[in-house]
Amino acid sequence: MLQFLANELIYEILRHFLPELQLSVAEFDVFPWYLGQICSSWRTVFISSPQFWSTLDINIDACLEEELPYHDSIFELVQLALKRSNGYPLSLSIAMHWVFEGDTAATIRMRTKDILEMLVAHSMSWRDLHLVLHHSCYPTLYRAKDQLPVLRSIKAPLTTFKFTILQQIRWDSINFQDIFTNATQLTRVHFFAVKIYWSINWSPMTVIHLVSVTSLDEVIPTLRQTSALEELVIGIIHNPGSLSPAPVHLPFLKMLYFPTLMLLSLLHTPRLEALYIRNDHWPDGSDTDPLLITTLSGYFSTVPNLRKLAIYPHDARDAFPMLKGAPNNTRELALYGHLISKQLTFAAENCPQLHNLKIISIETRSHEIPYLLGKVKTWAQERQSATESGIGPFKNLAQFSLDFVPDNNCGILKPVERLKRVLEKQGIKFVSRTITESNMNSVGVPPFNVL
Repeated sequence: MLQFLANELIYEILRHFLPELQLSVAEFDVFPWYLGQICSSWRTVFISSPQFWSTLDINIDACLEEELPYHDSIFELVQLALKRSNGYPLSLSIAMHWVFEGDTAATIRMRTKDILEMLVAHSMSWRDLHLVLHHSCYPTLYRAKDQLPVLRSIKAPLTTFKFTILQQIRWDSINFQDIFTNATQLTRVHFFAVKIYWSINWSPMTVIHLVSVTSLDEVIPTLRQTSALEELVIGIIHNPGSLSPAPVHLPFLKMLYFPTLMLLSLLHTPRLEALYIRNDHWPDGSDTDPLLITTLSGYFSTVPNLRKLAIYPHDARDAFPMLKGAPNNTRELALYGHLISKQLTFAAENCPQLHNLKIISIETRSHEIPYLLGKVKTWAQERQSATESGIGPFKNLAQFSLDFVPDNNCGILKPVERLKRVLEKQGIKFVSRTITESNMNSVGVPPFNVL
């Protein structure tokens, strides 16, 4: 029956997959390659539509054990995809780091360089980039300078360029960071860090993610140049500094991930809707510090549109002033770490403005779950009326999410199932998943989807 579908209908069926469609040139037998093998009409549509060849995953690091003929096939597939994309804007994920380490054969390294050179030759069509490159690839990448007219987003660990490129090109004649000077459509960036000497037009940026910065001295000048920023993620600030610069006005910011309470007052974000906050610099046990309380209350008074509050405390007590100061309109609360039941109890007993929460999300280790179960069961028993919903004071709760790191005790799944039954009996949707210890610190971090 499929072979009798009109080509226009086949195209619409395939186009339905475009948001997730990504051709992996290192894996020839996975979706969506077999879409062109259903029948001749599907193959014709698949081959003749540039959109289906424009999003490529080129992960050379995933096939280090393969011999040269395999890498020759990757080269040919990239060449084929570029030809069939026919100038359509390209979204590329390129991993070429480990192939240049260790004892990888010289012929394979040369073939990998050939692939990169071929991609750079099409940089005029680059729209989205996720780069994981060895420093020996940087000179080749630099050839894309002034050839990025449609580039809109990039994710790359650029911080190492200054320290490794010295072996390749002379810094007295070339500043590698000017590669993006004429990328006029660039609005979304994810860098390991940011340097004030980079020649980038920050004004149109709508999304900035920085994994790690040395101090705010590197960030504040950049933020002052933005005029349309909607999402800001700063993973780590190693040195908060002693200066007190004037606050940065970010009038359109909707989502903020910030690693320190100490410097939160430096950001003026009147339209903020989601705040992810850590406590990396304020001393532990500072829940009664009047300066902390004043800082938080002052900041929260400026974000009347806040709907989501995500807290990453070092200690349960760190969460208390953040919970108590949460704005009245907060509808989603996310808690990460340990002593979760203690934090929820505090919110229930001391934070009436949080009693209208719609969603509670938890990330913790499995040994916390029995305590959490006990607290939830107690709250459920307090609301036995058929007309009542929710649990305890959280009468409007609609969803409870749990991410947890399991221990070696397989019996931990029983408390999870009991927790699910208790919540669903109260009409609350329950969602759970297991995570690894290594992922625990990153699960709650807002993702940067470059492709």
